[in-house]
Amino acid sequence: LATARAEPPQIIDLRVAVSSALTYRALSMELDALGERHRVALVDDGSLADDVAWDGIYVGRIEGPWRRYAEARLIGTTPEGEEELLFSGLVRTEDRRRVMLGWWVRQLPQGNRAIRTAVAYPDGAAGAVASAPLVAAFGWGLFTLCYAGWLAWGRDRRG
Repeated sequence: LATARAEPPQIIDLRVAVSSALTYRALSMELDALGERHRVALVDDGSLADDVAWDGIYVGRIEGPWRRYAEARLIGTTPEGEEELLFSGLVRTEDRRRVMLGWWVRQLPQGNRAIRTAVAYPDGAAGAVASAPLVAAFGWGLFTLCYAGWLAWGRDRRG
C-alpha cells in the first residue's frame, strides 16, 4: 500500500508599501480561501525575516493548505481607531510552495486605496533606488526586442 505524504504548507508572504503621506496605527490582511479565513497583523518593525525595520513596508506571513485563489482584504486602522478598507479583491496564489503578494497604499481622489503591485518598494527616493535594477532589466529587454525586430525587418526587405 502506498502511504499518503503530507504536503508542506503554502507560504504566502504579504508586503504592503505605504505612502509617506499616510499614517495608520495598524494594518492587517484577511485572506479567505477554501472556506478558511486568516487575519494577520502586518508589521514594520524588523521582527520577521527579510524585513527592514521602519522602511514603510509592512509585512506578514500566512501558512496553510495550498489554494489557487483567495479573496483578500487589506484593512488600515487610522490614528482615530477607525478601520478603512484599502483593498478587496481576488488574488492568485498558484505556486504550491511560496507566494509573494504586494500592494502600494496611496492617496487617491476617491480616498486611500491599495493598488496591487508585483513587488512592494519603499516610498520616495529609497523606492527609486531599490527599483533601479528592475527598471534597467525591463529597459534592456525592450532594447533587445526592438533590435531583434529591426534585424528581422531588414532581412525581410532584402528578400
